[in-house]
Amino acid sequence: MRIDEALGSAYPINDLLETIQDESSVYRVSVSEIEESLGSRKRGAEIRTRLENYLKAAAGQQFVVLDFKGVGVVSSSFADEVLGKLAAGIGELQFRRTVFIDNASVTNRSLIERAIALRISEMG
Repeated sequence: MRIDEALGSAYPINDLLETIQDESSVYRVSVSEIEESLGSRKRGAEIRTRLENYLKAAAGQQFVVLDFKGVGVVSSSFADEVLGKLAAGIGELQFRRTVFIDNASVTNRSLIERAIALRISEMG
């Protein structure tokens, strides 16, 4: 299956990446735009799939920045479903090399780090 089919998008891969590329050529996902999904595991799984597809489309040449600017508190289930499972799926080292968290509050950063640590420890 092609990435545009998996995402339900008519954009070719390069166009898909351009939709999230900022003026610095960084792939930046505004978490506030998906904020309605922040409390749901089902929607979290969809967001994780989208991030996995962005990372595959970038072919390891870029990274994705999740921008938490303007976001309140994320649920621990969302942090686990999106970031914990993403880190476990691609490996913690690869995750830390390719996914960056920007503008997250101390609370959100703690929730995210805890979700990642718990998922990684389950693998061990």
